[in-house]
Amino acid sequence: MREHILEVQNVFLGAPSESREDAIRRVGQMLVDAGFARDEYIYGMMQREHAFSTAVESGVAMPHADREFKQNLKRSGVAAVSYPQGIPWGDETVYLVFGIAAGLDDHLEILQKVTRTLETKEQVLELIGQNDARAICEVLR
Repeated sequence: MREHILEVQNVFLGAPSESREDAIRRVGQMLVDAGFARDEYIYGMMQREHAFSTAVESGVAMPHADREFKQNLKRSGVAAVSYPQGIPWGDETVYLVFGIAAGLDDHLEILQKVTRTLETKEQVLELIGQNDARAICEVLR
């Protein structure tokens, strides 16, 4: 995985509460705008989420598309959105969304870094409470 897979310009801080679908569209469009994926990848992210939730108990969600949509990737990258008030995500409340556009090797490494660094909801809330895009980028370094 390249060292700076999440850059400050691909972090949106303090988003208003919205639906899970709108959050996926938001972070997916950020991936497209940053040149990591084509528009079709957002559809793949939605399909993946309908099949299986990408939220984890710590208040983080990591939407991504399944393998059949990987042809819509241009290069590996991540976008992140913080939701200080949280958003409903199935049975969970999510405060930080990492949109992932990555090949299999990078994808697994990203998931591992996020889940190892942000193991608890308290850690997630502390991180987004800093309101610092650089601190969110550090999760993936």
